[in-house]
Amino acid sequence: MDAKLTQHAKNVIKAGSDEAMRLRSDFFGVEHLFLGIVREKECKAMQILSEFNIDAQAIKKEIEQTIQQQEAFRTINQEKDVPLLKQTERVVKLSFLEATELGVEEIGTEHFLAAILKEGNNLVSNILFGNGLTYDIIHTWIKNSIENNDEEDEFDFDDKKSDSNPFNESDSIFEQEDEEEDSVFGKKIPLKQSNKVSNFKTEKKPTPFLDNFGKNLSQQAEFGLIDPIVGREKEMERIAQILSRRKKNNPILIGEPGVGKSAIAEGLALR
Repeated sequence: MDAKLTQHAKNVIKAGSDEAMRLRSDFFGVEHLFLGIVREKECKAMQILSEFNIDAQAIKKEIEQTIQQQEAFRTINQEKDVPLLKQTERVVKLSFLEATELGVEEIGTEHFLAAILKEGNNLVSNILFGNGLTYDIIHTWIKNSIENNDEEDEFDFDDKKSDSNPFNESDSIFEQEDEEEDSVFGKKIPLKQSNKVSNFKTEKKPTPFLDNFGKNLSQQAEFGLIDPIVGREKEMERIAQILSRRKKNNPILIGEPGVGKSAIAEGLALR
């Protein structure tokens, strides 16, 4: 899938890579992406954090302390490029999905922030969740911003287009057929929660319970967010047969945690 980044988003990725190098990390993680956002002070993601009174600098210090504890016994990374963590790839792909859903042609820093919260299983999202900031709040903020500022950016935080790519083509996580297209490659801290967060009304969705407690596996499979499933063909075929019945067509997967129940469901979505 092809996608374009705003200039601020490109700067964030470059800054995140620099942060990973500075902190001697062996990979480019979600936390480094957030540190890149903090360095890009005049981007929409930083404006969102400021508007909801989230202290980005305090979060930055917490992240740096956590990384330094993890990297204390590792050798200094002397590689020119830091490889992307799978989780970071997933966040960037989710940001593409977010921009597509909102009808936006370019991925901005605000989509990175929304994707970090939507992915949910990372240090940054844990901290933001602890301060009352959720994916639904960010998603609604972005949507309202688009609707209210179609022609003029009210806050003067315009993300500008750019044709430059901060990553080499080999590092791109988006498959491309046109080489000329732009491509992209815990702990909680005591922060003061903004009243805007608690009073912010999120958009009502037609299926709120499904959205909150479930995942659209078909959509994730369509955008390449599900890895190939190996060795579960028999189980998937059996479930497909049950689902095809006119009656008694509700299969139930039972088993201990980690035996592969979710993998079977994801495998069906890939079919």
